[in-house]
Amino acid sequence: MVAFIQLDFAWWWLFAVFLLWDLSMVGYIASPRVGAISYNVGHSYLGPAALLALTWAGDARWPAFVALTWAFHIAVDRLLGYGLKFTDRFTHTHLGEMGSVSKHPPEHGPIHAASTTAVRRSPVGRSSSGASPSAWVSTSAARRGRVMVGRHR
Repeated sequence: MVAFIQLDFAWWWLFAVFLLWDLSMVGYIASPRVGAISYNVGHSYLGPAALLALTWAGDARWPAFVALTWAFHIAVDRLLGYGLKFTDRFTHTHLGEMGSVSKHPPEHGPIHAASTTAVRRSPVGRSSSGASPSAWVSTSAARRGRVMVGRHR
């Protein structure tokens, strides 16, 4: 938004053309595969980057206008959880499943700190004030049947 205003474009254009970029979803009329491809072309940063390169290479200002409104749309979509689509269905994105909590959590990968709570557990047969290191168990991992154990310092 700062670059948009620095280039003397009226800020309200960002909001006026915001939904224009969602026309890339029209491909979903044909099939989920065609829709995912057209949506991903319209929601990838490659297009805005190419237009900004065109702006720097030439004298025209319109590529900067288009690139910045396009990149703004993509950034807001990512912020709202709308990622690049897989070809099986609209709700399956590179950011995870859209909508409610995923019915199929990832089997592997990092566990986000915001979604876990560390609980101090005593090793078997020891008190929590014992001299031996305590185990820390992630409650969300425990709910999924996986336990993460580490040393308390």
